[in-house]
Amino acid sequence: MLASVPALDAGPLGVPILDGAGLGGRLGVALCLSGAVEVSQDGVDTVLREGQLTCVDGTRPHWLAALVPSVLVVVGAEHHRVGLPPEGTRGMTAAAWSGEAGVYGLMADTVGCLAADLDRLSDTEGNALGLMILDLIGCLLAEQLRKRAVEPAGGRRLLTLKILCHVRSRLGDANLMPEHIARHFGISLRYLQVLFAELGTSPARWIRDERLSRLRDDLADAGLDHLPVSVLGEKCGIPGASQVSRLFRATYGLTPSEYRRAREAIRESAGRSAPGAHAGPTTPVNVGERVKCGPESR
Repeated sequence: MLASVPALDAGPLGVPILDGAGLGGRLGVALCLSGAVEVSQDGVDTVLREGQLTCVDGTRPHWLAALVPSVLVVVGAEHHRVGLPPEGTRGMTAAAWSGEAGVYGLMADTVGCLAADLDRLSDTEGNALGLMILDLIGCLLAEQLRKRAVEPAGGRRLLTLKILCHVRSRLGDANLMPEHIARHFGISLRYLQVLFAELGTSPARWIRDERLSRLRDDLADAGLDHLPVSVLGEKCGIPGASQVSRLFRATYGLTPSEYRRAREAIRESAGRSAPGAHAGPTTPVNVGERVKCGPESR
């Protein structure tokens, strides 16, 4: 997950939104902190004003023009972590949502505070806030899908978002199984597999990948270095030091201990190359970079 605060100069930019901020193929939610920004995607054009939110999908062309000097704060997440494939975002991109109430208000308040403290967050704070924002993005998209739940695809995707939220809150349970999830939601195991197939994965694989991703976040947090790898693995629902090491190495190419050592080497190198500078988080939940986007950044 990433977060950035681009300052946009007035006038047509002619560049993809957040190109300089590294949105890449992620799904992005943007809050206009000041100014007015015209956003365009999927044949929809809207003007985003102060206090409003919008959604853009980094897998498809998306453009903007700052009508006056403007500032956006943007959070982005991988589609598979949110639970919505790229085709599922059509019909909700480039719309202006009021950030005054409900889940939209929670998102606007949280992201607005993030913008003010982006450079001061520790790894531990960044990881916790990143996971919370990930759930908020899921809730916001679920609210949009509820309005289209009469469509079969919209209903399926809404159910998928609910399932992912349920599973993510229970990753520490080593006995969490696809069969238990299907039973909890009153659906067949086969239908659960169909829902996850739309994300390009399976229930068991998604659970494993999410656990390993959370473990990697914990290993990247220097504040947790006093905890053995086996304890962090159990916290993420992966019991046994040997299993933790085997799964982590198969996914990331390093053992957990090697990952920790590599992290420290990178930080020490960054500290030597820029004395006194804040190296920023090195975790997948990256909340440490301010980006200025404008004509001069092309």
